[in-house]
Amino acid sequence: ELTIYLRGKECAVFGSPIDVCLFAHRNTPDDEIQDWLHPDLVVVCDKDKITTRNIVGAPDLVIEILSPSTARNDRVTKFHRYEKAGVKEYWIVDPLNEYIEVYERQESRFQLAKLYTKEDMLQTSLFEGLKIDLTVVFA
Repeated sequence: ELTIYLRGKECAVFGSPIDVCLFAHRNTPDDEIQDWLHPDLVVVCDKDKITTRNIVGAPDLVIEILSPSTARNDRVTKFHRYEKAGVKEYWIVDPLNEYIEVYERQESRFQLAKLYTKEDMLQTSLFEGLKIDLTVVFA
């Protein structure tokens, strides 16, 4: 639904595998970048951040899908790195417990905007008019 919503708009969706460097610029050579992250899904609305092979700079939206092996990294390490880099929204998807935590940037920090369960229709202030039926997502 996200890809369909963004079709024809300025933003682009990228799924795993995608390399993201939060704290570099487009012209920084890849071999000089030390801090690559590999999110599950990102939306980038600034075309200057998109290169032929990766994303350089903070995406507008990052979505991480939890698994037992990645949960701590997604909730702590990546959370703080995305927050520091200026990501506008961060969604943490828990497929086991069937909910999505939506964090929105409030000044320089993430705040939990809403916890959506599988019966909900996810909406976000980042993309006006976008509605994601979570009964379909968690089916």
